[in-house]
Amino acid sequence: MRYQRITNRGEPIILGYRGENNATQVSYDIPNDWTQGEVQLRVVRHGETDAYVPTEGFEIVDGVAYWLVSSTDTAITGEGVAQYCCMDNGKIIKSATFTTIVKPSADNNETPVEPPEKGLIEAALEQASKAASTAAQAVTGANTAAQQALQAQQAAEVAAQVAQGAIYDWFTLQVDESTGRLLVTENERGV
Repeated sequence: MRYQRITNRGEPIILGYRGENNATQVSYDIPNDWTQGEVQLRVVRHGETDAYVPTEGFEIVDGVAYWLVSSTDTAITGEGVAQYCCMDNGKIIKSATFTTIVKPSADNNETPVEPPEKGLIEAALEQASKAASTAAQAVTGANTAAQQALQAQQAAEVAAQVAQGAIYDWFTLQVDESTGRLLVTENERGV
């Protein structure tokens, strides 16, 4: 196993040859003023834009961060980035960034490997999509119920108007001016 201790921020980290697994261990002395947060490592491989957090092989012992480089980290030949971060409540408060180098292997066949958490991100996106679909169905159901209620109200208003019109067709209503009483007279209806 190769060991690389980072002592200078300007020096690159040589991760090893493409495809190597657990062949290199990188150590980084955590600065003394990083005690207020959680230390995390983020890696971006050559040609990629999204960082991933190594899920295995990263530990902190006595103020030193150890990174056992995996085949995920060496899957792509070229220069990448490693960023040691001091995190507080999910936010980076301090960091140190280094260039990483993965050398080509003898066969030089590139087989890109997806970052480990990509499956987690896809699962989260699928769950979010399902939740959005369920919410859209609930909104559609609420809209349908509201439309049905409006149609029922309109039907009731029409029925009231029809009933009111029927009263006037069947009866004549008059007020006797001398007594103030309501006089109801049945109209003749043709049958």
